[in-house]
Amino acid sequence: MCIRWMLRGIGGREEMEEVDVDVEGLERCIAGCQTYDGGIADEPFHEPHAGYTHCSISALALLYRPQEPPPDTPQQIDSTDIDLFAKVLDVDSAIRWLVSRQTSDIYLHNPDDSSGDEEDAPVKPLESLQTSERPTYAGFNGRTNKIADTCYAFWVLGSLTILGRDDLIDAECVRSYLLSKTQHRIGGFGKTPGDTPDPYHSFLGLAALSLLGEEGLKPLDAAVCLSGNAVGWIQGLHKITR
Repeated sequence: MCIRWMLRGIGGREEMEEVDVDVEGLERCIAGCQTYDGGIADEPFHEPHAGYTHCSISALALLYRPQEPPPDTPQQIDSTDIDLFAKVLDVDSAIRWLVSRQTSDIYLHNPDDSSGDEEDAPVKPLESLQTSERPTYAGFNGRTNKIADTCYAFWVLGSLTILGRDDLIDAECVRSYLLSKTQHRIGGFGKTPGDTPDPYHSFLGLAALSLLGEEGLKPLDAAVCLSGNAVGWIQGLHKITR
């Protein structure tokens, strides 16, 4: 869908019509993969996953994105009409599932461990905390009953940003988790606390921080996972070819 969005702008809508994707088929496929609890799976009746959920939501965002952006202004995700998503997805259920992915359970641990090491002690999932309690660190998991993982900070935040409900998560806890727990002393980000950093988690860790408005990072277009500058350059090509 990213490639389609780029080519429809460069090649022109009319030239693409004869070779375009089956839009209704795509919508049916995504709708059929939304599960009873709101997440989206790879196939009907499979377990929902934050990565598949983001890919589906971003595909719809690009499908519905206007082809004519305002002059010299990169297309903003939150200008997408959410009513268009509602004809394919149960949007409220999807948002609820995405928000439920935030967890303060960030370590793999043995529940019988009594070492007393506070740094590595297991922490409780957000849903089990009392109202008066607030964790210091909370990332996102990709599936129910999993620990947090750096990459899901982007997959979940990106989805909520597209749907205009990124205000529902605890942004400061996510920022603390990324910068204090999975950012490595040698640079980059690992999958979980203590893991060796790698390019994949480093890129998506920075992408998530950009969505959180981290100072020094360029604004990010969540649907294509590119900076606003890169999206503006692509839209500039659209203008030239017209």
